[in-house]
Amino acid sequence: MSRHPRRRLFNLSLSHHSDGFTVVELATVILIAGVLLGVATLSFSQASKGARLSGATRQVEEAINRAKTSARQENVRTRIVIYSSADPHPNTYEFFTNILTKDSNGNYYWKMEPVDKSAGEEGVYREGGHVYIPVANGAVVEQGCTIDFQPVGTTLRATPGTVVLKVGDRTSTISVDEAGRITVR
Repeated sequence: MSRHPRRRLFNLSLSHHSDGFTVVELATVILIAGVLLGVATLSFSQASKGARLSGATRQVEEAINRAKTSARQENVRTRIVIYSSADPHPNTYEFFTNILTKDSNGNYYWKMEPVDKSAGEEGVYREGGHVYIPVANGAVVEQGCTIDFQPVGTTLRATPGTVVLKVGDRTSTISVDEAGRITVR
């Protein structure tokens, strides 16, 4: 027989002298476990958004660096266009290189042409001679831009630009200044 007049639902001991748990005690434990599970789920969701945004930011920063490196190595103007979510090819980017072209009269001129400078793991799609590379992890390009890198002797000039990426309620900003320095915030 129980020492307390309350009725016990479970008696977890083999001895008949110990008490089990009341319905209130079980409900309290279940409630606390539910709250902890809810907090853990929200924390995981926020961490997941942060990781997705970080990956997309790294991808765009590396793409800008590829355009910059290409301009230096090939000693030719290179352009990267990052399209916003409102553009015809939303949340993508593409590369252009200044190519020396000859017209029908035999005259040479420079022309910006789309080129494939994608990294192997990027899901490229081609349309009308252009090579579009989607921004990874479902990131939205809130603000896109066009950045030109122009080698000038031993230095490099850049068209300043800023890209804003967003995943959920988190944002990151990638900026390029006139000297071609890249800043991520």
